[in-house]
Amino acid sequence: MSGLTDMYNEGLIVLKSLIFVTVAATAGAVLAILSVRLHVPTGWIGGLALILWAVRSRKKWARAQTQTGLEPSGPEQVLRLRGVGTALLLGHLLATLAHPQLDLHVGQGNSLATDSWTMIAALLIAGFLFRQDEIIRDERDDSITARGTKAGYISLIGMLILLLSLLGFLPAQILDELNYFTLANILVAIILLSITVKYTIQLIGYAQDTEAALSMRLEND
Repeated sequence: MSGLTDMYNEGLIVLKSLIFVTVAATAGAVLAILSVRLHVPTGWIGGLALILWAVRSRKKWARAQTQTGLEPSGPEQVLRLRGVGTALLLGHLLATLAHPQLDLHVGQGNSLATDSWTMIAALLIAGFLFRQDEIIRDERDDSITARGTKAGYISLIGMLILLLSLLGFLPAQILDELNYFTLANILVAIILLSITVKYTIQLIGYAQDTEAALSMRLEND
């Protein structure tokens, strides 16, 4: 019975981390679709939401520090911000690539490129709220980061091999429709996806560590 409970808890931890990243990516995709359909810039919505989320989370974690002592560590707080920001950009770019008929250069009748840069700027601004937290690290942070980095590199290499294979075997008429700019954006999407994988594995690692610490505290009590 204990083994089933442990498996359930592990599955729940993984699911929560996946939902966290998926919600952010979905939000980015929705913003891109709205921008295409309504012909209005939506990057400022994503950027503002990201900054407000960072401010609210910062306050929430500060309260948890004084009330329970189970607030995320500094590096984990930075990771959550980078995770949600990267997933937001990834979702936006994937939805953008789903409209190959659009010219994604700045000033070409749509705001998709400007929206992306707006959200990148917002992520950098929000990062100032956590600029000191990345410095405070220990062996646990290094171990979790190493696991995430390994997963990120494996996913990056796998996706690049898949892309190269497709480029080598796709029909000529399809390849003719791919221009350098589109391929560049596909490569950016692959990089963002591999970084998202890295961050997701790290989030799972921190969640597992927090669950273990909480269980130990309950046993001691």
